[in-house]
Amino acid sequence: MTDTDIDKTSNWFGDSINSSELYRLLFESANDAIIFMDDNRIVDCNALSVKMFMAASKNDLLNLSFTKLSPVKQPDGVDSKICGLNYRREAMAGHPQRFYWKHQRLDGSLFDAEVTLNKIIINGKAFLHSIIHDVSAYMKIDKALQNSEKVYRSIFNNVQDIFYQTDVNGIITLISPSISYYTHYQPQDLIGLSVKELYNNPADRDKFWEILRQKGQIDDYEVELRAGQEKTFFVSVNAHLRYDEHGGYIGIEGSLHDITERKSALDNVTRQQIMLRTLIDNLPVMIYVKDSKGRKIIANKAEVAFLEKTREEDVIGKTDLDLMMSSAGQEGYNQDMEVIRTGVSLIDHETIYRHTNGQVQWLRVTKVPLQEPGGNVVGIVGIGHDITHDVESGKALRASEEKYRTLFASIPDGVYRSSPEGRFFDANPALVDILGYANLEELMAVDINKDLYFDIHDRDRAILLEMKEELAIYPLKRKDGEKIWVEDHGWLTTDGDGNVLFHEGVLRDVTERYNFQLQLEQFASDLKVANETKDKLFSIIAHDLLSPFNAMLGFTELLNNNIEDLTPEDSRELINRLHVTAKNTYTLLEKLLTWSRSQRGKIEVQKDMFRLYSVTEEVRKSLFEVAAGKEITIQNNIDQQLEVYGDPSMINVIIYNLVANAIKFSYKGGVVSISVLRTENEFRISVADNGVGMTSEKAKVLFASGFGQSTLGTANEKGTGLGLIICKEFIEKQDGKIWIDSKPGHGSVFSFSLPFGL
Repeated sequence: MTDTDIDKTSNWFGDSINSSELYRLLFESANDAIIFMDDNRIVDCNALSVKMFMAASKNDLLNLSFTKLSPVKQPDGVDSKICGLNYRREAMAGHPQRFYWKHQRLDGSLFDAEVTLNKIIINGKAFLHSIIHDVSAYMKIDKALQNSEKVYRSIFNNVQDIFYQTDVNGIITLISPSISYYTHYQPQDLIGLSVKELYNNPADRDKFWEILRQKGQIDDYEVELRAGQEKTFFVSVNAHLRYDEHGGYIGIEGSLHDITERKSALDNVTRQQIMLRTLIDNLPVMIYVKDSKGRKIIANKAEVAFLEKTREEDVIGKTDLDLMMSSAGQEGYNQDMEVIRTGVSLIDHETIYRHTNGQVQWLRVTKVPLQEPGGNVVGIVGIGHDITHDVESGKALRASEEKYRTLFASIPDGVYRSSPEGRFFDANPALVDILGYANLEELMAVDINKDLYFDIHDRDRAILLEMKEELAIYPLKRKDGEKIWVEDHGWLTTDGDGNVLFHEGVLRDVTERYNFQLQLEQFASDLKVANETKDKLFSIIAHDLLSPFNAMLGFTELLNNNIEDLTPEDSRELINRLHVTAKNTYTLLEKLLTWSRSQRGKIEVQKDMFRLYSVTEEVRKSLFEVAAGKEITIQNNIDQQLEVYGDPSMINVIIYNLVANAIKFSYKGGVVSISVLRTENEFRISVADNGVGMTSEKAKVLFASGFGQSTLGTANEKGTGLGLIICKEFIEKQDGKIWIDSKPGHGSVFSFSLPFGL
């Protein structure tokens, strides 16, 4: 249907039912939406309908079905289309309908309405006349009232606080169920009783009533009440007078909040605070607490006295900027803000403080952040120790010792005087010579901070030590750039206000002594290694060489004493056993000599490019007979053309020991394989077996277990563990690493890396 058709229908319908302009005026100015429907299709509506459903014009509503102005479901879950159809059928049957309905505007928003449906006959045709009254505001108010009543009833029945009402005579007329939480009473036990019956001390009731009568209300009034069975509990009372609609006094309404635990805790806290405050005030150290702005909120007697005040009130609420001389106050305030900002404690910071009377006091200060349970820093706690006596005593002792030293050593040592900014005022010839300058004028032209120090912080540290007149050892740069080590004993010269005028000191070149100390430490380290090497060698000789030599002596003695009685087979067996023992002993000696030469630095690494296959094949052939004796196959899986960079002799020793070790721990008929993997920057060479394997705990200490720790092989072969130690040392000499992957019963894979060289 076109807009023109709609207009024609609307005009026809309007003309048909309106013979008077009065009806049209009432129709358009009605406070409710009025809609005429031909069954389910809108054929006319008034202006408020357009506004109510947020249409741009009447044309947006005409010809729409009633269901288009409703959500799919009503709030009770009923299908809007089906339910609306039922209402329309009843109305068309001559039964007027009035019901609440959830409507939907054209923009999708919802609103509540009261709908009236009536059947009307126009020119012999039946239409539905619908009046829609928006009740959204009323529904909200009604719902709010219902919710408010529910909330009130829920609070009254479930809140921990006790609500009550009394009449003008103090008789309890209402009391919440929570009374049973704190007493042995139920609400019905107390209704009708005088509220005075609950007061443990009747005088409290009189005082309560006097305050309430004067002010009309009372807040946080603490009182002790009876809980029954000779028990009491403490409450905080909030109450006010009740009046009727005519302003007449009708009683009291209030609430009781249980504070028994809080009061007990407060009593304990009060006692603890008294004890803590007594302790703090009588400690001989300065103790204070500051808020997040650096203002004091607690200060003990020692702190008050230090600040030259007589009462704690004189320092509360003030910062160090308010209480101390300018430089000291600024330093203290900056420290406070840094601790609060970072949450990092300042521990045992030593500082000097000059009082207004000129007295100088040394302090050791600790400041720690004061944190809330959530970790937020809300202030600091500070402790100050007076260490003036210790500093003065130490200063006097050091001054005495340094005067003696300066007296006898001033000529060869450098003596200087310099400004705080880093310029020399004066220096002796020895200092000029120590620093490598041609003359005093040349030295005085240098910037101490930039030209003499490798690290500018060294001078800052030296100045801190000068404040205590302590020795500092640090490196300096000579004119030619050479590093020397100096021992500096310096001190600060100040004016009457404590301002630094210049630095003075005696400086000694201790480079030779420093280097000698480094050499001594290296010699000690080398000696320790040498002793360990000696002990290892003696252990091998005593344990692993002695046994085979004893065996060989026994075999030769047996041959010598029984040669005529032995059969050729017996002699051959003894000689064969003697040969095996001698061969094993030779192999052990060869490993010992190789390891010993390595430890003494007699083996130099000679790296070159070589074909790895030639080395692994040589090892395979060397150990072929040993492997064949246990029916073990050695697989050389290396590419014949692959070249690696390293010391071929050392690589030969490494792979030989790893393959021999794999044969030792492989079962009869096993397989030992040699393979290589190329990674981004190195080769990884592996020797794998399917033998006994080992636990991860043993694998971790395999290369550091020392001598005499080797396990017997699958054929009871003995060993020392020396072969693996040689492997590790030879691999590390070539900048590689060795590791093992193994599980008991699943064999082992020994791998080592060779970095790319060229």
